[in-house]
Amino acid sequence: MNFIFFDRTMCTANIDTLFFRYCLARQPSLIKYVLSRWVFGFLHIFGLVRDERYYNRRWRFLKSVRGALGRAERFWQRRRPKVYDIFPGENNLWITRWPEAVMLPLASRYGAVLIAPFFDLVDGRFAHFEDTAALYKRALKNYRPKLAADAPRELVPTGLETVHVFRGHAYKTAGRCRAAQFTYGLFTFIVLLALGAFLGLVGLYLGTFSFSETIFPEILARPGTALLNIWPAILLIFLLYFIFNRVWFSFTLTALTTLLLSLANWFKLAARSDPFMPSDLRAAGDLFGLLPRSFSEVGTEVWICVGLCLIAGILAALLVRSRIVSSKLRFCGLFAVVCLIIFSYFTLYTNDGIYASAAEPTAPGEETLAYVSRGCQYPFLHAANSSPVSEPEGYDKYDTLSAFSRYVTEDIPSEDKVSVVFVMLESFSDLSELNCLDMTIDVYRPLHMLQKDSVRGSLVSDVFAEETAITEREVLTGNPDGPPYRSDASSYARYFNRQGYATEYYADSPARLYNRANVAEYLGFSESVFNEDGGSGSDAGFFAGIRSRFETHAAAGTPYFGFSVGRVAAPPRDGRTFIAPGTMTEEQLDAINGYLGGVETTVREVADLADWFDEREEPVVLVVFGDRLPDLGEEVYAAMGANVSPEKADGFLKRYGVPYVIHANSAAKHALNVDFAGDSDTISPCFLVSELFGHTGWGGTAYMKVAGELTESVTVIHPTGRFMEGGEITSELSEEASGKLAFFRNVSFLRRWDFADYR
Repeated sequence: MNFIFFDRTMCTANIDTLFFRYCLARQPSLIKYVLSRWVFGFLHIFGLVRDERYYNRRWRFLKSVRGALGRAERFWQRRRPKVYDIFPGENNLWITRWPEAVMLPLASRYGAVLIAPFFDLVDGRFAHFEDTAALYKRALKNYRPKLAADAPRELVPTGLETVHVFRGHAYKTAGRCRAAQFTYGLFTFIVLLALGAFLGLVGLYLGTFSFSETIFPEILARPGTALLNIWPAILLIFLLYFIFNRVWFSFTLTALTTLLLSLANWFKLAARSDPFMPSDLRAAGDLFGLLPRSFSEVGTEVWICVGLCLIAGILAALLVRSRIVSSKLRFCGLFAVVCLIIFSYFTLYTNDGIYASAAEPTAPGEETLAYVSRGCQYPFLHAANSSPVSEPEGYDKYDTLSAFSRYVTEDIPSEDKVSVVFVMLESFSDLSELNCLDMTIDVYRPLHMLQKDSVRGSLVSDVFAEETAITEREVLTGNPDGPPYRSDASSYARYFNRQGYATEYYADSPARLYNRANVAEYLGFSESVFNEDGGSGSDAGFFAGIRSRFETHAAAGTPYFGFSVGRVAAPPRDGRTFIAPGTMTEEQLDAINGYLGGVETTVREVADLADWFDEREEPVVLVVFGDRLPDLGEEVYAAMGANVSPEKADGFLKRYGVPYVIHANSAAKHALNVDFAGDSDTISPCFLVSELFGHTGWGGTAYMKVAGELTESVTVIHPTGRFMEGGEITSELSEEASGKLAFFRNVSFLRRWDFADYR
């Protein structure tokens, strides 16, 4: 008689789990046992519950199974778990810890004698619990063993032949059996590793291909960056394997996760040249709107990658069926992978230094290129670590909404609808205001002449020689913090749309620079135009474009709101000097003279544009402003003796101050009955449109009215924690001003993240 320890040789699956799932699918009321089974299973892993109590609890559901014996018969007829017939045609005796009522139909089919504990289906517990040792002793009372298959070492009598079984194969020595187990385990490990790496590469390829075919090989040429994109898929497939104990299922879930992210990136890049980022999850539904535009562009490379994933999944299901028998081993593996995930995320994926070195530096504003050049999965995980936009202190959505509802948006009277043209000039500043340059040629004279016939003031930019888009978007939205815009947002362009204006965004730069094409759409511009050749600089070409676009809309007879972004013109090459040498080096002089040469051209074009509008019959208001000081370098500002130190009020204003001019032609002055002349406040960029409305006499939006209450006392809000209250720079606001600022920030947050077009 062959003594076969069934649970160690013929079937290593957890019969209690498989049979419970089988019964649950046919009798849903058994779901009441799920929680207790899970809890006791977890406790048993750590040895916190005795075997008798554990098995009683795990099989307790049998008392509620209708027709349990018949259900067991049908369960084995379907051959749910894999059963190996080790010694076919011989006299076999099975020793198993599973209940006799469940195992008897299978033993009868194989003609085996069954030694199993008896389970009372009425009481829902084992009548007399027996462990493996007790079952073995019971078998010895009636049967004489010829050999034992994988018997527990301490139970096998001396001299009894013992064979070791693994996956249905018998081995004469334990060493050979362990070698087979190790080989198969190593094979499974290699397969999982290969499948994870394969999915990581597929995700990397699909996530970058639609932006540029050259990105993928460039990333592969940087092994560190490539590994950072592949590693998440490897970790995920191992994590899922230790959870579900199925190679094919782990691969399928990992493939779905990887393909979902990479294809989302593919479609968004194809439609908007903009990557899919964690912040886009707020408006994930918008991605489906891109499908009609980008689905038609799907190439064979996408279908090939998806097809390869399907083939790999099928092969994994057919060829790799390895499972981990030991619950403790599975838990230890799961714990190790979780620790590795946490360690990898906080040491690799959140490390800004590693992120900076993962790709070659890109030009300022090339946000998409900087992102995609690092892959797909890696930059997505890195971006997930970026601080989410936090609510203002003390923010309560419903209280803010209730208070904000008291403010009413007013329409522009039809007789007052004059056209409005904004022109923002990147790196444009009046360096003569620094009071440190001995200028031999007054390049700013046309600007100063224009200021005398206009409303003139100073913007206190949030940035110094840095990202230009921050100022631009604060002006357009009125939001003081310049958050990233990756979904529809309230803006003044939307307000002008509702007033019947034609709204247009024009940038003398490529559409993808600073993601401007997408942001223009998010902010509600009805039309946007870009110079894909890289921009002409703020010279005749750019300003000619402003005139041309205005004429087109003027001919249509509709009022026009235009927002144009240009740059200081390219430096002249005639070798002229605009300042006295002083003590500056030749390189420093070249930097300043080059900049002032460009400013000379730009200022002349601004003045010519104002003159051109003055000659027009259509009423129009022109708003021209700079975004920040030019990036000449701290050492150049120090060499010229400029006081741009932010510690003191004077240096703070010079470091961040840029000019703005509000100029109206005669027709606009007559229509609005306003002179548009004189000094105006020093303000933050977010208040510029409100400042314009204050001079035109328009009531404006509800948000403008909240801003207007604040600017009665506080006109500058700066991210450095400085403010301007009552015309003085301060770090501490009065109690009244603090209350107004808190309400303004709350409304700004509400308006930004709970988008409502009418506000």
